[in-house]
Amino acid sequence: MPSAMSTDGKIAAVIFDMDGVIIDSEPLHYESTIRYLNDELGLAYDHEENMEFLGRSDEYMFRVLRKRYNLAATVHEMIERRRDLYLKLLIGHVTLNPGTQVLIRRLHRDGFQLAVASSSLERIIDVVLSEGGVKQYFDVVQSGEHLTNCKPHPEIFLITAERLGIPPGRCVVIEDTSVGIQAAKAAGMRAIAYDAPGAPAQDFEMADAVIASFVNVDLPQVFDQ
Repeated sequence: MPSAMSTDGKIAAVIFDMDGVIIDSEPLHYESTIRYLNDELGLAYDHEENMEFLGRSDEYMFRVLRKRYNLAATVHEMIERRRDLYLKLLIGHVTLNPGTQVLIRRLHRDGFQLAVASSSLERIIDVVLSEGGVKQYFDVVQSGEHLTNCKPHPEIFLITAERLGIPPGRCVVIEDTSVGIQAAKAAGMRAIAYDAPGAPAQDFEMADAVIASFVNVDLPQVFDQ
């Protein structure tokens, strides 16, 4: 694993991915996708195929699936339908990953700028942060909904840093997928991989550090590894 890259100064901002980091949303994402693709469209989508899209945007996933299965609905229609099903499962049932709420509050208290940079839709991000009780701690919330490129392209992180007003070299990203780590490193940022217990195996070789829990983690110490 590479050592932490040189920066333009001390870390000033922490950028969180949302799905898999702030919230373990994968089971709900998978369930809503199954309800749409299998129950409504009659496909046979499964976990193996779902692995292909970990960390990718909805636009990317449904563009690929639409072509693969010659589906009649537009990509936009597919995104909207799956989003509706997902929101029905999500609203009123948001549970943050253990330790994340305390960590976010502590980082905010200690003066770090905080941001969310997620491929999820803006409406979904708002529900998670609001119901999770952490929305007020984030200076920037950046969705990939209207961006041109999805991870592993660094666009979302570069835009987030620009909105924060902080150089990329003074930002650290917390991600749970290999494509997210690649995007962070391509943006010139440090990258911490969250390797959640029981999560699908990911290649985190490019990460500057790997953590398995947010409970009692000292992120500033991790920054200096």
